[in-house]
Amino acid sequence: MCVPCTPTEASMLLHIRFALLTCTACSNVVQCRRASLALAVGCIYRSKGGMSLQLGVANAVASLTAVSQACKGAVQLWILHGLCLTANAAGLAYVPYCKVSQPMLFSGTMSQRFLHK
Repeated sequence: MCVPCTPTEASMLLHIRFALLTCTACSNVVQCRRASLALAVGCIYRSKGGMSLQLGVANAVASLTAVSQACKGAVQLWILHGLCLTANAAGLAYVPYCKVSQPMLFSGTMSQRFLHK
């Protein structure tokens, strides 16, 4: 069952996405902060999901994609996890963004696969 999104939750999601984009612009930000913000976006979508946050899917995907391009290593896996949570919660609303996130998923998973050999 989908719980409606309150204005407070929508505002919190907006502030987290803004902080995420701000972190991407600054090169001196700690990598784990980027990862935790990306995971927070995914967790909020998973918690509320469905139609209540459908309008923000485009912004969430754009934010996560931008941060993923600025990060490497284990941080990118957390960003991909946040994206996965967002996609899972958005359902069919995520379909238009599959093509945008596909290169990011391939690069993130392939780079991690070869790091552990």
